[in-house]
Amino acid sequence: MAQPVVPLYTYEEYLERLEASQIRLEFVDGLIYAMAGSSPEHNRIAMRLTLRVGNQLVPPCEAYGPDQKIRTRGAGYFPDLSIVCGEPQLATDDRNAFTNPSVVFEVLSPSTAATDQTTKAERYRALPSLKEYVLVWQTEPRIQVHRWQPEGWAVADYAGGDTVVLSCGVSLAVSELYPS
Repeated sequence: MAQPVVPLYTYEEYLERLEASQIRLEFVDGLIYAMAGSSPEHNRIAMRLTLRVGNQLVPPCEAYGPDQKIRTRGAGYFPDLSIVCGEPQLATDDRNAFTNPSVVFEVLSPSTAATDQTTKAERYRALPSLKEYVLVWQTEPRIQVHRWQPEGWAVADYAGGDTVVLSCGVSLAVSELYPS
């Protein structure tokens, strides 16, 4: 039996489809993925995260929400929250995508958790500007921070009673992100 052929798109074709779309689309290595709507739990955690982070940032750092695209090697992603410290740099092939986030946050959904922890992590961490990639669990009070250090990437896990301190000066009590 013949296998179905999956069409590959250029980034320019992706941008045309995104412009005409009613939903967010992500681009990865020539494939276009429709982003599903988030659950109430995901939205609650993402909003709490955004409020706590945004209220602590001082210039030149600025927070950007889930409609801000980040351009990485071979991909265009919409993280749940990103921070740019300094002037945002736009991708040469996409006037709406930043290439210089300092911190990227993803709230893990059951359908995206594996990709967020592997493919996305690898691509985000390849950005020279990235200092931290922060994963926030939806199903338990847990945050994992991938932090750049001179000897490479280090990973630290935080649970309910812990506080996460980020390079941009933000402190996050893990328990504040979850309903009591």
